[in-house]
Amino acid sequence: GCGALNRLERDVLSRNPTVVTVCFGMNDGHYARINDEVAATYRKNLDAVVKNLDDKKIRVVIFSPPPVDEAMQPPWLSFPLKDVEYNKTLQAFRDICSEIAKKYGSTYIDIGAPILKTLAALKVGNPSPGLLRDGVHPDEKGGFVMAGAMLLAMGAEPMPYLADTTAAQLTGPDKSGVPVAGPVPVPLWMNDDDAAFAKAAGFLDVAALRLRVRGLAAGRYEVRIADAIAGLWNADELRQGVLIPGGFSNRAKRIYDVTNWKEANYFNAWRVVNLDAEKGAATDGAVQGLLQADDGFQAAIDSLNTPISGLTVTVKSTGLPENVGQNLALKKPYEASDPNVYNYGYGGLTDSSWVNENPHVFATGEKDTFPKTATVDLGKVQPLTNIYTGVPAFGSTKTVTVSLSSDNTNFTEVGTYVFKQRQEERHLFGFKTTPARYVRLTFPDHYPDEAGYNNRFSFINELEVYGPRG
Repeated sequence: GCGALNRLERDVLSRNPTVVTVCFGMNDGHYARINDEVAATYRKNLDAVVKNLDDKKIRVVIFSPPPVDEAMQPPWLSFPLKDVEYNKTLQAFRDICSEIAKKYGSTYIDIGAPILKTLAALKVGNPSPGLLRDGVHPDEKGGFVMAGAMLLAMGAEPMPYLADTTAAQLTGPDKSGVPVAGPVPVPLWMNDDDAAFAKAAGFLDVAALRLRVRGLAAGRYEVRIADAIAGLWNADELRQGVLIPGGFSNRAKRIYDVTNWKEANYFNAWRVVNLDAEKGAATDGAVQGLLQADDGFQAAIDSLNTPISGLTVTVKSTGLPENVGQNLALKKPYEASDPNVYNYGYGGLTDSSWVNENPHVFATGEKDTFPKTATVDLGKVQPLTNIYTGVPAFGSTKTVTVSLSSDNTNFTEVGTYVFKQRQEERHLFGFKTTPARYVRLTFPDHYPDEAGYNNRFSFINELEVYGPRG
């Protein structure tokens, strides 16, 4: 609190804000039990910060300090946090935050209770669930829980529907096209694991697009947006409506990346360069340069964060049973026995796109060394039930065999299929539940005729891997 007060002019007021969010207190308790002196100092410093801002007619939003995981011992301490009951210290600070907010008519938002609630739920059956990576600092999942608490309390509105329609209104030859109402905001990019936390925290309500399709036949459906997979849901889930974060959107990912660059740049301006012992014109110039870069990052974010028009959305039956989960191979690494030396289709085997062009189509090299293989590493052994793959309308790929392994040495074959040439085709392999970490596609042969490329290349549109849901 004292540090924030001392840097208020330099870090905050110099930027001429109209709204300021205030959140501090983790270090103010000195990782010790609460006492009257510590509480009084915290109250004095927070009051001074808020009064200074309020006197300048700046709107203030006070966030409570987050909690700690008392079961953990941060590396800079010689004792676990439970020994000093540090959450009681932080609760005392939260009470002070609420008092100061009432005094000045500021907005107060408690982010401590939602994090503790989520942490307790996650610890059921998992004593080390993450969220607070060292017991104090939130990881990205913890950040989503905090963001959900902040935005929902500040009255953020739910994201709009991509579409709210029925199966009878789907369009196209295969009746899979979803009529999209119009331009939609860019959803927040996040990976599948983080999306589960964000949903539990209520954050997806204000960060993800919505889709509802009623009247679909029972089964498992694949939703694609701009031909990138957005997720798999059952017919009943789609009837109720699903939330779709921005994992499908390159623009959402770009906004996410630029925002992280902006944060790192701003941190360097105030917490690295301007804390150097050597002060003077050189330091001032460096800070000004970083602040100009900050403005540039913000301009880039603003230009990217405009409504998306012309989205193509499809809802197609996968043929998968309703009890399978999401694609386990999404963005997972893989190795080819004959790598493509032309950089064709780099990453294309597991990029979630079935687009029939480079870089989304995987290709082996052109050596005359059959059989060839491509092996995907799922990261851990897990139960598998289905493999979904296919070939483009070009190339000479013929037979594809699927094998599974837990150790990348001993493989068990679970299916073989002969694809037609000059025809885009997909095939779903189903088999009894098998624990595995590695999925291997084997190409034992090829068609003799060339179809756009040397017949020694083997092409695959995409590889998707599924196991039991939950």
